[in-house]
Amino acid sequence: MKKKFKMENLDCAHCAAKMEEKIGEISGIEQVSITFATKQLRITAEEPDKYLEEIRKICTSIESQVQVVPREIHAKVMGEIQIEILKSVIKERFNVDVEFGTGNIVYKETIRNTVEGVGHFEPLRHYAEVHLFLEPAKRGSGIIIATECSEDVLDKNWQRLIFTHLLERTHRGVLTGSALTDVKITLAAGRAHLKHTEGGDFRQSTYRAVRQGLKEAGCRLLEPYYAFRLEVPAESIGRQLPSADTTWR
Repeated sequence: MKKKFKMENLDCAHCAAKMEEKIGEISGIEQVSITFATKQLRITAEEPDKYLEEIRKICTSIESQVQVVPREIHAKVMGEIQIEILKSVIKERFNVDVEFGTGNIVYKETIRNTVEGVGHFEPLRHYAEVHLFLEPAKRGSGIIIATECSEDVLDKNWQRLIFTHLLERTHRGVLTGSALTDVKITLAAGRAHLKHTEGGDFRQSTYRAVRQGLKEAGCRLLEPYYAFRLEVPAESIGRQLPSADTTWR
């Protein structure tokens, strides 16, 4: 049986080749190929899903930010009515019948403590170093970025590039791999080489600084909840209370 997986956050072609080699050594996998350009993993095995956890461990050991996920479409919906509307719209526009699997709760993660994360990237003829302060932020604030790094230490163009890399992706926590939120990330320092530093070098060092900081800070799982405030005329309260009790409880 053949199956495709999406490899999110795969940024290194050489790393992809290493992953392909290691995955091919797993007993039971008949064939494996990774296409770096499309970020796709194809494996042939009797039960491909059975090897997913082992594949993930191999990939993260080579490039820590890589997420191996099935090629699925995820939709955020609330209740059966929205599901039926979405199915109807897809059928009308594309003439395709779709079914929805069992829904999952969308969790997020934040950090417990303030820490400094350091990312260093220095293969042959490449160099970049990034120091980031990670601290818990106000609930609901999302990802906040700031800088305390002098332009005498790191040029402004490199600092802007680091900010771009911080915001260009969804960073994942270390507990469940859920999306990170409510964190303030401050650029504290950085280093570049006049000859050997390229733009992609800071991408790698930035990601590594965030990941190292998350492991040191300790993550906390955030569970979603809903709060409702209902304002109705006094004469309508009698009709609304039974509905609120059965629908929103």
